Amino acid sequence: MTECRDERVQAGVRTRTPAATYAGPKLEARQRDSSGLVAVVHPSNDMDLYSSLGECYSAIAVTESSVCREARDGACVEYAEEVRAETEESSADGTSAEARARMSTRTETRGQTGSDQCAAGTNGCAECDSSNTACARCEAEKRLEGSQCVDGIGVPLGRGLTADPKSCSSTITNCASGTNCIDIQNNGVTKEVCTKCENTHVPIDGACDTIANANSKCTPPSAADGTCKSCQGSHYLFSGGCYAACPDGYYGDSNTCKPCSTIAGCSTCSSGTVCTKCDGGKIVKTDNGVTSCVTEEECTKAEGFFVKGADGSKTCEACDSTCKTCSGGGEADKCTSCKDTGMIYLKKDSPAGQTGTCVDAAGCPSTHYIDEEAKTCSTCASAGTTGCKTCAKTDGVVACASCEDSQKFGLNKKSCVT
Repeated sequence: MTECRDERVQAGVRTRTPAATYAGPKLEARQRDSSGLVAVVHPSNDMDLYSSLGECYSAIAVTESSVCREARDGACVEYAEEVRAETEESSADGTSAEARARMSTRTETRGQTGSDQCAAGTNGCAECDSSNTACARCEAEKRLEGSQCVDGIGVPLGRGLTADPKSCSSTITNCASGTNCIDIQNNGVTKEVCTKCENTHVPIDGACDTIANANSKCTPPSAADGTCKSCQGSHYLFSGGCYAACPDGYYGDSNTCKPCSTIAGCSTCSSGTVCTKCDGGKIVKTDNGVTSCVTEEECTKAEGFFVKGADGSKTCEACDSTCKTCSGGGEADKCTSCKDTGMIYLKKDSPAGQTGTCVDAAGCPSTHYIDEEAKTCSTCASAGTTGCKTCAKTDGVVACASCEDSQKFGLNKKSCVT
């Protein structure tokens, strides 16, 4: 693990303190994953080290033993994780408690109910995530800041962003001083945008426009602070500004950009239930109008689904309702096997083909025979017979069952002859 020693946030102000000058307790950063397992990130005898956050932090330098994630105008405005340092002495129950700090992931808002569960409608949280452990969206006129919804923007900074807030480049004008720019993505293209302008301007599509020019798109707070409180027309509120199109990972609803996080692994969506693109090499699966993100293997293993390729992308689509499995050639009704009830026989399109349609016994024509073992309906000719009016498979052998009136059975009933 890489040791990070110099840059720190202390009481909300970044300083550069040599590790050797720090005489605090030994600390050890630990990160908890989604299953509750704790892994040591980095042991240290000088500072808490959080490589996953890209910074080093002093656990004793900020209020309430919290890590300062964002420093703005000389004050810590966002606390990312909780850190608790233990002393070198053994605990009361006799267990060793070598100097260490535990880090519990609490970057999203809890609906402060006295537990780790999120509750919509509590303390400004409008919508919880799919696991009900964090707030995904604050109520109108509020934003996520640290561990609570506070008065402000209305769409959370931090959830779904491609980068943390940063200082703006020289191409961004009229943006408020400090770390008020972020990088977002639109259709996979990264774009730098301002989230808080000078008080005479507001963010429109990531650039600062005058309040007068933006009045048909943005409504600022009653006391103008360089942000939009709400959006109108065809614009959507995101991170303090109004956008004609929501960034990747969000969808527009009621003039607000809402996160796609309700669908696990979804990177782009058109609504809270319809994913259009997945992360991590997964593909979108559509099942009765509901989308999810799956691997290609998971798709083909699921009964009644196949991988469909189109326009350079792949999706997991449902086969025809009668199919158990179907081909990946893009035609859902090209079954390769049939379900175990109802139309159970595969009637192939050609003798040498592997696909067809599913039929019941009545749907298998008289010029075909049923193979109960293979559950297929095949032409008499495909079994090597000639001129049969009807045929059947008996004791593993296909033979003519009847001939035309002017014909009679040939040798071993493998043909009808005159």
